[in-house]
Amino acid sequence: MLARQESCSVTYKRAGEYHDDPQAHTDVDDFIEKLFTEAIEKVSRYDVLTEGNGRADFDTEYIWIVDPIDGTAQFHRGLPLYASSVALCSARGYTAVWGLVYAPALDLLFEAEKGKGATCNGQAIRAASSRPNDEILASISAYGSFKRVHQTDLYLSLVRSLRHVRQFGCPSLDICFVASGRLDVRVVAGFKIWDIAAAALIATEAGAEFRNLATGDLGDMNTQVGVIGSPPVCELVSREVCNTTLVEW
Repeated sequence: MLARQESCSVTYKRAGEYHDDPQAHTDVDDFIEKLFTEAIEKVSRYDVLTEGNGRADFDTEYIWIVDPIDGTAQFHRGLPLYASSVALCSARGYTAVWGLVYAPALDLLFEAEKGKGATCNGQAIRAASSRPNDEILASISAYGSFKRVHQTDLYLSLVRSLRHVRQFGCPSLDICFVASGRLDVRVVAGFKIWDIAAAALIATEAGAEFRNLATGDLGDMNTQVGVIGSPPVCELVSREVCNTTLVEW
């Protein structure tokens, strides 16, 4: 409810107003981050990690991980593919036990609790099963130094084997689309933990898997490149990405 109330009442009424003002981009992010942080601190004793504070030292067993606006560029241009996310995670390893992603422009509220499945607007959701290669709908994006060096190789590695590859620019929402069967697979590269903590739990609770391409481990999000999808599709896409010229992830 917090995400829905705060998002609708303040931030998202202003979507698209600030596309010519870089400082306003930062101000809106900071404002929403402050709203979430203050609301959490009123009801929880756990520390809060956000993109803005970048904390690495925590005094509590669990922490809240908050991304006030994922898909900031779309938000500031008035495009609907953006979301807010909140996850409750272990302070060590960032393993999520509860997560929520809300896309206010689409009025989609995704939620999951570890071991209890995932929902969208209160209805149970499941990731898609295996499909023929020419029917798989994939989404990708890359950030930071990875984007500058490897994004073209990453994209080409997928379009060679899959017919439908998109770049929507909102990892948390894309991963929730995987969880609900709207997308089949999401490749994430150069991401930060706040980008995917809540969404990855929602996807895995819906039957998808997260594969760390640096180690091959399932569920390990300490990586520069990961793939989230149903097990057969995740295996296929992981193999295609690993067969590219990508080096030193």
